[in-house]
Amino acid sequence: MINNGKLQACLLLSRTIQRNITCSFGVTEYKKGGRKHSLLSRADKALCISKENGRNQVSVI
Repeated sequence: MINNGKLQACLLLSRTIQRNITCSFGVTEYKKGGRKHSLLSRADKALCISKENGRNQVSVI
């Protein structure tokens, strides 16, 4: 998990990692006042979308 609005840094990191190995990512941002379960649920949903679309995917929700 990346804190403090570092979504762009997370996306850049995921794309850099993908150059060397096959992987998919699900990315989401923490919403102020949100619950941890909600954050993890969105990240998991994004990862499922990436997996459904094939290898080397980054999905953002």
